[in-house]
Amino acid sequence: MAQDDKPLTPQERTGIGRPPKLTWEVFQAICARVQQTGVKYASCAEFGLGGSWVVQRIKELAEQGQPEWLELWEQSLELFADRLEQEMARRAIEGVSKPVFYKGKKVGTVQEYSDQLAITLAKAVRPERFRDNVKVDADISGGVLLVPGKMSVEEFLAQNRDGPKAAPDTSSK
Repeated sequence: MAQDDKPLTPQERTGIGRPPKLTWEVFQAICARVQQTGVKYASCAEFGLGGSWVVQRIKELAEQGQPEWLELWEQSLELFADRLEQEMARRAIEGVSKPVFYKGKKVGTVQEYSDQLAITLAKAVRPERFRDNVKVDADISGGVLLVPGKMSVEEFLAQNRDGPKAAPDTSSK
């Protein structure tokens, strides 16, 4: 039997079964990819590993006294978030150069800035000043309003024929 005639294992045939072993070197490469893209599961898939399996495995390793796995994972995610925030700030503050065309020919460029990114960053950096303030100031005192269930107009009029009823006097004499 030639090497090419070797039958496929169930894992190779179906993609189901025990995934390959996660080594520190492979994990570092996955984390480098996560740091670039911010996409956890696709980064794991590039190395033939399931994302949820990797996350579960690094949590297990951290519980077994190897916290460096989880620390590197979280650091990779945080570095991507920083990278994303940096790019948002660049587009909001420095803008993006876009070409200007006239009669089908490029005649120059215009710098476009993103107000939406600037607003989003301002809310993130200084939420106490730039958040969407919604203040509810309610001073509730007095009695309770009872709303009757469904009734006809005739029933309502019959019940309220004498006009509004005065509240009983509860003051001391």
